[in-house]
Amino acid sequence: KIGLCGPPPAGQDKALLCLSNNCCVADTFSAFQERFMRLYKRKAMLHHYDKFLGSDSQQEFEEAAENLKALVKEYQEYDMSSSQSIPAERMRIKPAI
Repeated sequence: KIGLCGPPPAGQDKALLCLSNNCCVADTFSAFQERFMRLYKRKAMLHHYDKFLGSDSQQEFEEAAENLKALVKEYQEYDMSSSQSIPAERMRIKPAI
């Protein structure tokens, strides 16, 4: 989504805002998944959640791990399919000066 902003920065005529969804976030989710799994395998901090989630806490964490794994896979698949259809010179956004 791209839109013009009301008040421009000091010394500029206009301001532009660009919000976009990018597949590079898959790396961030993947790193988060690795950290999560390292802690979960050691059962670190799970006792804190047992008070709130009860006996279902382990099941909740396993479901969260599967959801995160599916999210990373989906982003990686989308990144591979979109990079094949976009020419290399158009892969990165270049600011117009």
